Amino acid sequence: MIVAHKPDVNPDDYCFETALDFGKDFGEKLLYEVNANPAQFTQRIKYNRGNTYKDLVKLVGAENARELNRRKLQFEQYNPGKKPIKFLQWFLPENLDAEFYENVPAWFFEMYANEPKSTVQTSFGGEYLPTHMGHARQSSLFMLLQGQEQETRWYRPTSAFEYIDPYRIPDHDKIEHVVTAVMQPYRWYVFNHQAWHSVHNFSDGGVRVNMGLDFDHVSTVDLVAAIKSGNCGASA
Repeated sequence: MIVAHKPDVNPDDYCFETALDFGKDFGEKLLYEVNANPAQFTQRIKYNRGNTYKDLVKLVGAENARELNRRKLQFEQYNPGKKPIKFLQWFLPENLDAEFYENVPAWFFEMYANEPKSTVQTSFGGEYLPTHMGHARQSSLFMLLQGQEQETRWYRPTSAFEYIDPYRIPDHDKIEHVVTAVMQPYRWYVFNHQAWHSVHNFSDGGVRVNMGLDFDHVSTVDLVAAIKSGNCGASA
């Protein structure tokens, strides 16, 4: 649910809580499988960012590497004494993937060819997820399966700065916090991945688990509009 937003911002453009009610039983099953048999899930790695500073320089050049390091230091300044979490994405095994899709209303698959794509994500080992944005992913339907009242924050640019691919690390001097949401378990949310966002208030030692349906070619605005149009119903 949205807990705060700037008055000149439409929070639906960042996070929209729907009234969609499919997939809850499947979500409970998926959570059990993630916790009981994690070896069946294959990690989803979308890009190579290397492991060392030398790798970073090789990928983006020395000047961009220095700039990215400066931006990373901003995370520490804005989150003093806190440790970033590990954030991992996973493919569902074929049997679970097929079962998930069986639960999804057919009209979602008519929005764009070969979309949406299923995913499951786990977050653990720290206290916050640094500010970032998606690469190909525009929007998703997001359902939290296990969490500890973490707070998701979205940001908008206040002035232009360079995006240094394949890293999506912002200049915190040039963005402002505009929307805050606390996701409730087993509720579907439309999630804007093309706006800068971070996640806070992790309990070190706890694991956050969520499942989702990813769209690379459908914007948050279009996905929210389609849901509001009455295909499945929604609530603000």
